[in-house]
Amino acid sequence: MNKKLTFYLLIFSLILNFTISNVLASEEIQIESTAAILIDATSGTVLFEKDGYGKHYPASITKLLTSLLVMETLSPDDIITHSHNAVNSLPPGSSSIGMRRDEQLTVDQALHGLLLMSANEIANAFAEEISGSIENFSKQMTTRAKELGALNSNFVNPHGLHDDNHYTTAYDMAIITRELVTHQYFRNIMKNITYQIPETNVVSEIRYLAQRHPFMNHIRDVASYREEVIGGKTGYTIPAGHTLVTIAEKNDLTLIVVILGSDNNKRYSDTNKLIDYGFNNFKQVKLIPPDLMETLAIVEHSDNASTDLGSSVVSVNTFSPFYVLAPISEAEIVTKMELPEYLSKDVAIGDKVGTFSYYQNDRFLASIDLVIEDVNLLVLEKASAIKASLDWKRLLAFLVVAIFLLLIAIRSKFKRNRLYYYRRSRRTRYFN
Repeated sequence: MNKKLTFYLLIFSLILNFTISNVLASEEIQIESTAAILIDATSGTVLFEKDGYGKHYPASITKLLTSLLVMETLSPDDIITHSHNAVNSLPPGSSSIGMRRDEQLTVDQALHGLLLMSANEIANAFAEEISGSIENFSKQMTTRAKELGALNSNFVNPHGLHDDNHYTTAYDMAIITRELVTHQYFRNIMKNITYQIPETNVVSEIRYLAQRHPFMNHIRDVASYREEVIGGKTGYTIPAGHTLVTIAEKNDLTLIVVILGSDNNKRYSDTNKLIDYGFNNFKQVKLIPPDLMETLAIVEHSDNASTDLGSSVVSVNTFSPFYVLAPISEAEIVTKMELPEYLSKDVAIGDKVGTFSYYQNDRFLASIDLVIEDVNLLVLEKASAIKASLDWKRLLAFLVVAIFLLLIAIRSKFKRNRLYYYRRSRRTRYFN
């Protein structure tokens, strides 16, 4: 019988008594931008989306992916040099901090220029430094995006200036941002709402930079400032419209909002709605694995018979508390354990044999693997010894029978030989 036995264990219940204010149901959120998405940065769970998987032009939020590749490849103190192509291949009026040909910056200075002021020439310089050319770097951007799970994007430049073949989705940009926010260096740069680049090898004046995302710069726009916002990037081209990425963090919950195809005001109002919706409706819930020990029989089947060979001890693979994203409600969190009825003789310590799962309102939250912690080897050795003893007895019996049959054959042949010589000797005497 190879059936699975499911045990429903209400080992513990967590009652979530959170006060809900200004809660918006998902269908009540009115998003005016063409595309928008809200995800939980920790788990990647999509909490809201409107055309989240449709292809759109990203404009300068492209630079978030450029920054990610820079942080994964270069060190903050490395020096980059701006080539003639990096500085002069851009259209007039595009975002710039006025870098000159052969001018040098540290990577740290350049990243501030890229992320705070959206400097396109710096994006070009990074591309040439890392990959040798803008074309090669763009291929690397697309490859890295796909590695992260951003499968519906294609990048042909590091800055986001319009090209029909340069596109992304709200979901893809959220996934890219989710990886970027794991870098503490990125978070540190985002803390600097102002920054100064000192004199360089070419320019003898200080460059003053400031954060352009209004939610992050209380000096520039106190009315729009949000304390929860820890990072982001603005973008704009005529074909793309206004784009925006915003990262907000509160109470152990990190949210990422991406807006595409909007106008300048709606991108901010839509972002505010989604941030509020996320914080008002979702919470990181701390789950404590149970102190669980289960004993399962080890059984061997042969010739329609079952033999108990011993037992094993099964436990959770971690006792450390962990967090999951759950809707804010007072619904009870219940647990469910799934284990087989018995185990086979080839099990080993560390093998996964079941799961311990958490549910809220029949909605799956998380699961922990149940693994073998110990195997009663003494029982297995005894069973093996008994089997070996039986095998030896069978062999001994076979040898005894074989020797007996051999002796009979030898005796029979001996008698035949004696009879032959006897008859032969009589014939010899007769003829003589």
